[in-house]
Amino acid sequence: MSAQPPVRFVCGIRGYGKTTLARQLVAAAPRLLAYDPFSEHDCLALDFAELVDYLDYAESLESFRVGLREAGHEEEFCALALVVGRRLQQEPPGRQLVVLLEEADLVARPGQEPAVFQDLVARGRHEGIELVAVSRRPAEVSRLITSQAEYFYVLRAQEPRDVTYLRGYIGEAAAAAAQQLPKYHYVGWQGGEWAEQAIPATGAVPVENS
Repeated sequence: MSAQPPVRFVCGIRGYGKTTLARQLVAAAPRLLAYDPFSEHDCLALDFAELVDYLDYAESLESFRVGLREAGHEEEFCALALVVGRRLQQEPPGRQLVVLLEEADLVARPGQEPAVFQDLVARGRHEGIELVAVSRRPAEVSRLITSQAEYFYVLRAQEPRDVTYLRGYIGEAAAAAAQQLPKYHYVGWQGGEWAEQAIPATGAVPVENS
């Protein structure tokens, strides 16, 4: 991974594979902390108090995959992610953390972002945190995520508001292509370039760090 891990954003309508894609994006992460209210990911699902205890009392955080399944602790989850990221940076050789926000619109809606969420998005990379945010409707997730995202993974988009929103970030051609995607295909966008790709049947989606 790079010195400053990237922000990744996954979006698309229900049933077209966005959670499958997100699973593969984080499949190789040795340290995963997930906000996973519907327990959709391959990690140990805990309530908030259990999650805090697990991370507090672990002798080593060299390897773990844990998720918060309990709704109502979104702000505390963001604060916990920053604490864990800072702790890992103090452990040689500066281990990095992947934070997954499944249903990111439940964590931070536009204009309703808690201050600690702003810190997680804007400064988390300085704490060695790679952020992967997932939302069905891109227009319903905090602009802080999309404005900071180096990588977009856009599955089928149909709502006119979402398509208009995406045009402002990935461009007219990529947004138009996203409206025609079959299941388990996505538009991958990075640095002004895009391509239609298929989610691999097995293994992990190759990821590049900025």
